Parts: sequence; C-alpha cells; structure tokens
Amino acid sequence: MLLAFGLMFTSCNKDKDVAVTPEGEYTLAIEQTDFGFKAAVPMCSDSSMDYVMFKIDDGDWQMSPVLNANGKILTKVLKMAPGTYHLTDFVVYHDVLPVGPGEEDMIVRAAPEIGSEYWDLMANPLNIEIIVEEFIKKEYIVDVLCFEDLFYDKFGFTWFELNKVRIERQCFFGDVCTGKLYQFEGSIYEDQSQGLQMDMPLIMKIEVYKNDETTPIRTFDNMANLGEGDCMEVYWANDEDLEEQFQFVLYGWLPVGSNFGWVKYHTWTFFDDNCPDTGEDGVVDFTIGECNIEGSDYTFAPYVNLPSTTFHIKIIGVSSGTTASPLGAYLDLEVTDIPAGDYDFVNGDYPSFCGQGDVVIEPNVTYTVNITSSLYPLPAELTAQSGNYTEANLAKLNWVINHIQDYVSYPVDFANMQIMGTAHPDFWYGLQLGIWHILGYTAGATQAWEAAVSGTNHNDYVPLPGEYALNIIYATGTKEINPMQMQIVLLDP
Repeated sequence: MLLAFGLMFTSCNKDKDVAVTPEGEYTLAIEQTDFGFKAAVPMCSDSSMDYVMFKIDDGDWQMSPVLNANGKILTKVLKMAPGTYHLTDFVVYHDVLPVGPGEEDMIVRAAPEIGSEYWDLMANPLNIEIIVEEFIKKEYIVDVLCFEDLFYDKFGFTWFELNKVRIERQCFFGDVCTGKLYQFEGSIYEDQSQGLQMDMPLIMKIEVYKNDETTPIRTFDNMANLGEGDCMEVYWANDEDLEEQFQFVLYGWLPVGSNFGWVKYHTWTFFDDNCPDTGEDGVVDFTIGECNIEGSDYTFAPYVNLPSTTFHIKIIGVSSGTTASPLGAYLDLEVTDIPAGDYDFVNGDYPSFCGQGDVVIEPNVTYTVNITSSLYPLPAELTAQSGNYTEANLAKLNWVINHIQDYVSYPVDFANMQIMGTAHPDFWYGLQLGIWHILGYTAGATQAWEAAVSGTNHNDYVPLPGEYALNIIYATGTKEINPMQMQIVLLDP
C-alpha cells in the first residue's frame, strides 16, 4: 500500500512538470429582464430554470446546468484559452423528465438573437464580447427574457421540426428495337459490347419532377455505361406526412435527322411511392418497338425519325371518279424543304389521303406544314384544329390499314399503293372513306373499317415491326388563319 501511495504521489508530481496552455475562466450570470412593463413582452413561466444551451462565435452548442449562488443565477465556470470571443446564442431550458437535455424540455427564457426586435433593448445583449485572460476569472451578465412560442419571432429564434422522409428507389432497363440500323451507324451504340443489333439496350435518361415544378429535382442517365450493365437506378425523397405527385419523364438517345439527341418518349405520373409497375423482377423494363418475345412491363411505340421543323407541300395529283391519283391514292403530295438528314420522311412525292372532311386543300398551292406520327401524343396545335384526332381513333386507323388484307380479296401493297400493277378503286377510295369514317366525317365504310370501329381491342393498337403507321401533315397556326385539309401518309416505322 505504501508503494502504491508513493507511485501515485510521484505521478501527481510529474503532472506538475508537464507544460500546459494557460487558461482563463469566466462565468455567465443570468439577468432576468422584463422591462418593467408586461404587455409588450412574453409572460414568464413558473417553471424552473435548469440548464442553458449557448454558442460561442460559430462553435457548437454547449450546455451548462444553472446554479444559484448568493442570489445570483449562474452557469458553471467555463475555461477557455486566452483570447477574445463573442456569445452569440443563449437559451434557458426547464428540464422535463427524464433528467437531462431532451426534446421534451421547454424553453423558459432566452436572450433575443442578434438583430431581432428585442435585441437592442437589452442592457446586456447577445454578441457579448468575452475577453479571456490567463488565470483570471470573470463574470459576464446575459439578459434573458421570458419566452413563449407566441413571441418567438421577436426573439429571432428558429427551430427545427423533425420531418419523416424516406428515400424511394426504382430501377429501369430499356431496349430499342429497330430495323433501321443505318440510322445508328457512327453513334455510340456501335461501342456497346455486341455492337449494332436489331434489339439494343437503350441509352436513356429520366428527369424527376415534383408536384407542379417545371424544373426537375434530379436527372439520371446511363450514358456513361452505354446503357449496358446494371439497371439505371432512380431515387427520390418521399415525405411520409404529405401526399406528393411525382413525374418520371423518359428520354431515349435516338436519331434526330443525321445526328443524335434526347427524344422525350414517355411520362409516368404517380403519388408518393406508387411508382411505375416493376412486374415480378423488381425492375421497370420496357421496349421501344415490339421485339421482346416474353413481353415487357411497358411496350412503347416504334421510333419514327421525323423532321421537327416546318417544310412545304403542294398537291400535284388528284383522283377522279374510279381513277386513282398517279401514285395510286386519293391525292399526291410534293414535299420540299425538309433539311438533309436520315429522316424517315424526306423530300419527294408521296401518295396521300385527306384527314379532314370540313376543310379543303387546293391543288398547286404551297402550304407550310409540320408532320407528326400517330404513334405519339399529338401536338396541341393539331388537336386544336380537329378534335376528331384522338388516340383511340388513330389506333383504330393503324389497326385497319395493317389488317385490311383480311377483308379484301385482292393483294394489298402499301409500298407503292398499287394492286397487282393497277390502282384498285375499292382499295384507294375505300381507304379514303374508311379514314373519314373513323374520324367521324362520313358514314360510308367497308367491312374492315366497321370492324375497327366496333373492335374493343383496337383503341390502343401499336403497329408491329414491318407494319405501317399513319403520319399526319398539318398546317401551322389555326385552320381559320391557315386553312388546309390535313394529309395522311403511311410509313413503316
């Protein structure tokens, strides 16, 4: 025991030989200010003052119990290295069980924050300069007001409510199916591990939007790995206490003329975590075009590379009686001024059909027009000109032109609109009547068109690879300003 005591004593003596940084001491004395008039300030609570939380300059919050000594309300003695500091925050709490700081405790007094309404009324306001000197103890007075939530803005305080947010995640994988590999030549798709194929992993991006915001909160893409490898993960913050609407806007890296760019393809709209269907594998898989034998969670229309700028058309041939136009249709179009590029629709002459029954189109008159595919949502300018152009009507039209062979006894050839070398009137004129019939302009139609109208499974028909789809040519502006009957041409997407 004597040996142990001797070791302890020696150790303590050695501590005295260690160089230490001199420290100064100070105490914060709490001055309960009330101005002498109660109406303008919060009423005081009878709850005890048990501890304070305070900040020195930009440091972390510190805690000290409240001490009562000789009629003064003080903090513990605080030690700091010599220097000049500033007291910037000071809040007094009543300790509610369990003992110790916790979220259940109440603020009972506080020093008004710097610059707040009551701050300059204090005799000892915050931003108190604290000068710490070596081995000197000082006391600084801090004025604190009674605190009520009703008056928190006068103090300048803010506080934080814990809000429950969950990060939701979803994985996406897409294919692009195309028989037009020439349009992908020279693109980064050639750098995929298998090179150019009819069915390739889609390079894509998804923009995430929240509520009615017009700027995406986050954008994800898989261009860095060329669309291959793992599925593309999309994640978003879901506030558990609110109903929030989200939108995923899908873009594909696809041909635009002779170049490539992001083409908007689909929008999923949902609330909270009720996100797009993942099927049984937990991945949102989709195809652009139909080439997946087992099917996907989503199948989108084939991509059609159409010009996005205006161009010009002129009627150069018309049908008459039982005689088709020179190209074997109802009308013939001359198309000019489409920019050079690998578009699916280029300058040249095309067989065409009229797409309205209440507006005319004049031969040999040049019209400024746009083109769009029936496979995609229609531009507002087009639907404003004719309310008959609905997704269901266009799906029916696409179905019937690809199944008309089942209802006629002669072979159908859409490539040049000819039937065994001649333009069969039942074909070209029946086709025109059927278009008007489904669009609601005439009652005359053959069996094939009636089957499309009555068929309940044709309202969402999407042409398969090798089939044809309608493309609508429409005038710019309104039909009152620029009257022109819409024209329909057939293309293999």
